[in-house]
Amino acid sequence: MSIFNKLRISHLIDPQEKQALSKQEELSPGLYSQNLSIEDIRKVYENERQYWNQNLPLVKYIEEKSIKTRYNNVKVHLFSNIKEKSPAIIFIHGGGFILGSTNTHRSIIHRLCNLSGYKVISIDYSLAPEAKFPQQLEECMDVILDIKNNSTKWNIDPKQISFCGDSAGAALSLGLFLKLRDENILDERLNIKSLLLAYGTYGLRDSMTRRLYGNELDGLTEEELDKYFKLYLNDQEEAKNPYIDLLSADLKNKIPPTYIVGAELDPLLDDSRALYTILKSNGINCEIEIANGVLHAFWQHSLMVDKAEKSIKMAIEFLKNI
Repeated sequence: MSIFNKLRISHLIDPQEKQALSKQEELSPGLYSQNLSIEDIRKVYENERQYWNQNLPLVKYIEEKSIKTRYNNVKVHLFSNIKEKSPAIIFIHGGGFILGSTNTHRSIIHRLCNLSGYKVISIDYSLAPEAKFPQQLEECMDVILDIKNNSTKWNIDPKQISFCGDSAGAALSLGLFLKLRDENILDERLNIKSLLLAYGTYGLRDSMTRRLYGNELDGLTEEELDKYFKLYLNDQEEAKNPYIDLLSADLKNKIPPTYIVGAELDPLLDDSRALYTILKSNGINCEIEIANGVLHAFWQHSLMVDKAEKSIKMAIEFLKNI
């Protein structure tokens, strides 16, 4: 697809975000503009994210668990500042389904834990293309089933669970809730209190923001977006699956309160707007926050960008006020 009609956004970027993007390019020059192998992209990405995980809010207790799923054992980390039983946030990281881990997203996880006072459980699901849809979704589902069946072991209240994800993790969070609902796994022993969804991809394959935004700064050109889904899906027909094309799913029945975060200069912004409009029209308790002057994945930049810290705080305030 031609890039000639993309907007020039340099003058629209928040000064702090511009500084963060400059630092990102310094740490991982050409990450999204070079023809690197997936293995090399993962290495560069993991190394670059170490910088953003400096000076983290303190979390007293971090426990690593290995949870058996229908595919393999999945690594899960539990973050907490309290020993007592508490509500929990299940965090599912982004990275285009091919990148990322608990380690790359520690900046977000620590803030969620500290601001909420809840336990945060982060799932290191298997990455594409080694694992294809629906493996990621079903691994996360099996972790939730373990929590449901062994809540005492986890020391959390399974009736007070929220899902939170960024980017691909937001799509997985919404898809996970829908699959749990559709397979009648939610009951008196397991309740999803809320969804906190940051700049996710929910099913649009073309939109105004996709046409206008997306460049080498965020790795979200049309070519890159297409590549991520080709690596994630078994075939193009799966793009119509309601757990992929989430905007075509049943978004009316039993949807919990939902907080949607969008970034003004993100090609995926219209996905968030469309999701919000559908939920609102269905009478769902939902809010949308669109952070001005920032790009996709800005939650990762809390070290430099005040709007990232503020946005995470607003999401937690929504959760706490339900």
